[in-house]
Order: sequence, then structure tokens, then C-alpha cells
Amino acid sequence: EKLLETFPSLPEVRSVSIEQVQNVDGFAEKTAMGVVNGLKEKSDLIDDLIRVGVMPVAPSAAEIDAQVTDREHFFSGLQIVITGKLSQPRAALEKRIKTVGGKTRSVVSKNTSFLVCNDKQSNSSKMKKARELNIPVWSEDDLIEKLEEISTGG
Repeated sequence: EKLLETFPSLPEVRSVSIEQVQNVDGFAEKTAMGVVNGLKEKSDLIDDLIRVGVMPVAPSAAEIDAQVTDREHFFSGLQIVITGKLSQPRAALEKRIKTVGGKTRSVVSKNTSFLVCNDKQSNSSKMKKARELNIPVWSEDDLIEKLEEISTGG
């Protein structure tokens, strides 16, 4: 979503450089390289899909906002970073967080509300940064428990 806010069309996204992606909030060098290289690797497939009539369209801000209900949520305005091995797909957790008003980021910063990591002894760069900034660390189970609380109204 962040990338599409800056580069809203498929041709723009396909032509970005690693440096341009890094300038978008939440994209570190490794992620930027993955985006740019991944788009290059899949270029032929993307071209084939376009040739047969598939044209991806980015969701509008209004569509994204409509997914979040009006009711106040614990996650509203929180910035959450998820790292490490999980029991379920990261994208599924990120979608659930966004649905209840939270935002997911790929880089730990002073604005991070908490880091989700199942290995609290990890020495990953995200965990080191979270410790340095005194960012709370939740397990995946902590996150799921809070998400379930919200979805059941408890």
C-alpha cells in the first residue's frame, strides 16, 4: 500500500529503482532490493497477464478505510512490525491488523508501537533495534489473542 501511494500505476511500480523504493517509508535496502528484483524476475509473467487482459488496480484510500469499522479499536493508529518465523502466513496477520485499524511496517523505528517476534532471544536487526528503542515485543500468540479479543468484542 505504501509503495502504491508513491507509485500508483503498474508502469511506475515496474520502473522504480532500489533507491526510490528505499525512500518510501517502511522500506529498508533488503526489502527494496526484493521488490525491484522480484518485479524484474516476474516481468515476462506480468507482460503475459497484461496481454490476456489482466490489469491490476490499486485500492483507493477510501476502499482501504472502508475495511476498518467505525468502532474504536486497540490497534487504531498503532504501527506494528512483524519478524521471524510464524505459524501462519505473515500476510494474513498483516491483513487482520489493518482490518482493525493498525498499520504494519517492515522497519522498526521510534514510531513502532510493538514488534511481533516468536523468538524473544533473537539477535535479528529488528529485534536489536526494538531493544535499543525500548519497543515492546509481543509473541505471535499475544497478537492473535488481542486480535481475537477485538473480533469477539471482548
